[in-house]
Amino acid sequence: MHYIIDGYNLLFQIEEKIDPLKESRDEVISFLLTSVAANCKTVTVVFDSGKGAEDFFPTRYSLSNLEVIYSPKNLCADKYILELLEISKNPRLITIISSDNFLCKRGKELGAKALSIHVFLEMIFQRKRKKEATHSKPTVDSEKNLDRLHRIFSKKLQDHDLDDF
Repeated sequence: MHYIIDGYNLLFQIEEKIDPLKESRDEVISFLLTSVAANCKTVTVVFDSGKGAEDFFPTRYSLSNLEVIYSPKNLCADKYILELLEISKNPRLITIISSDNFLCKRGKELGAKALSIHVFLEMIFQRKRKKEATHSKPTVDSEKNLDRLHRIFSKKLQDHDLDDF
């Protein structure tokens, strides 16, 4: 599954303070690296380009399996995400993450799946809680296995002469 995330839509949902914007974006990217990209094959987060952007091509870079994209000049992130879907060979393997109703609806029309930011975040936190729960549970041998081990060690002890110890 490939997640394409509407970057500012996510940022405005999880960040209380967005000024300075660059620091808030960096915090969102860090969150995605630690909470999402570690568990997913590919994740792309798309941000709108800045007002001063003069590049007609998107700016992109990769961090592990997280791709960060700033949309090209005069093209908002939503439209760029739809362009990515239109050129995709298999949009059914893509899930759009956004709370923008138009983007999600149009993405579904193009064959992708869509999740709201709220549902996506809940899914991430459930996975995290589940992972923490499985790692924190102590392993306990069954009574049957403990009996088996006791018989093995008792037999070994009987087979050896106690004077050899």
